[in-house]
Amino acid sequence: MYLALYVPGVAWATWYLVVDGVPSIARIAHLSLGAIGADGLISLSGVGGALALVLCFGPPGWTVWGVAWNAARVARSVLRPTTAG
Repeated sequence: MYLALYVPGVAWATWYLVVDGVPSIARIAHLSLGAIGADGLISLSGVGGALALVLCFGPPGWTVWGVAWNAARVARSVLRPTTAG
């Protein structure tokens, strides 16, 4: 029963991410970079744009970094030569 709910839920969440999430994040990035480029980083709109970029891309970037770090750690432990006694 769990799988019957899980698969449609993942499909719906993926659809929602593609249809609404990615375009929204792209729009925020475009507006933020436009504000920084137009007024400079040392302005109220520039600081707001930089803050929006950090808030939008910081948590996913931190997550991707953590996954990559752990994958590299696991790969090193698997590929490390062991001494058989």
